Amino acid sequence: MARTLFKNADQAYAYQLNRILIDGVDFDDTKALFNIGFTIADPMDNHITNKERNWSLEYAEAEWEWYKSGDRSIDKLGAVSYTHLTLPTICSV
Repeated sequence: MARTLFKNADQAYAYQLNRILIDGVDFDDTKALFNIGFTIADPMDNHITNKERNWSLEYAEAEWEWYKSGDRSIDKLGAVSYTHLTLPTICSV
């Protein structure tokens, strides 16, 4: 039986990554899980700490500001880099 309740996004990410690596189905040049659902008890606790994921709070904040701006161009978002973080002007961070 698959686990369906997680404390936070990091816990859900770690579990689902492992499931994808073990049970993932080859699909369109990637691996996928179908017909799954789960609950995150504290969705505001959404920082992913897996180093291989290379998750960046700064990038996530810039991406959120880009979504809120309604600008369909990714040019400003492209200014944010994982190696040299430069936040675009749309971000108020």
